[in-house]
Parts: sequence; C-alpha cells; structure tokens
Amino acid sequence: MIHTVYLSLGSNRDPLKHLQRAVDLLRRDFDLVAVSHAWRTAPVDADPQTPDFVNMAVALRCALEPADLYLHLKALEAEAGRVPRPRHEPHEIDIDLLACDACVIDEGRLHLPHRSIPRHAYVLRPLCDIAPSWRHPTLQTSARDLLDRLSPREREGLLDLGPLVA
Repeated sequence: MIHTVYLSLGSNRDPLKHLQRAVDLLRRDFDLVAVSHAWRTAPVDADPQTPDFVNMAVALRCALEPADLYLHLKALEAEAGRVPRPRHEPHEIDIDLLACDACVIDEGRLHLPHRSIPRHAYVLRPLCDIAPSWRHPTLQTSARDLLDRLSPREREGLLDLGPLVA
C-alpha cells in the first residue's frame, strides 16, 4: 500500500545546508510530492542564546509502514549530519513524522499524528504551504483551521525565507 506522509524538518545549526541535504536524501529515497518554503522561527522553550530554527514541511508517498518509515527517517537524520546532542542544544537536522494517511498510532516513540501539530506554528505554517486542507484524524480539523486557532502571540515571529534554492 502506498501511503501519503507529511514530515516536519527543522535545523538551527547551518540550517539551509542541512535542510537541503535532508530534502535531497528524501527525494533520493521517496516520491517527494511537495516541499514547503523555509520558515525562520525563534526556538520554543529554549535558552535565549539558542540560534533561530528554520523549519519546513514535505509531503511524500512511500510503501513503508509507519514504524519502518520512522526508523528510516532516523537513519536519514544521521546521514544528513545529525549528531546526538541534548534536546535544547542546536541540532543539524530534525526530521519528524507528522502524519501518515489517517493513521492514529501511539506506540513507544511513534505518535501519529505527531503531538506538536495542533500546538506549534513552526509545524503548522509550513504544513499549510503544502497541505492546508489536510485533516487531523482525531481533531477533525484542517491544518489551516488549526493554524488560525493559534493565538497571535503563538504565530508571531515566523519569517518566510522562500523556497530552498538548489
């Protein structure tokens, strides 16, 4: 079975380089359907000295089941240059599995849809670039409506950097 999958990509350590590398690897391994603009955001719940993040979303099609896809994405993070670091230190690349079709999974480290979707503009804004009508399977609300429900304070500070150039 071919799945439609949405991913969130983020970096705050040489972000444009690492995001481009991640997109290239995803394109190599999957049928990449859409890539959002890059969006600069301040880090959430981090030291004020932490560099800003650049975040994106991608849509792809693949035959891997969610658990296997999750493991594959972790391997791609390493291949794209991710080095294990404490949670609030700058990261080369994060690739988060946001959603796979209308799957609802809560097993170990795999949570679909990803728990950050309804809470963070840095996830929702790029997702709205590529799939504004995507519906959260448990909230029964579109990505656009979820973004619109965030307070102005939660949406402030997003800067559209445009598409990656490569």
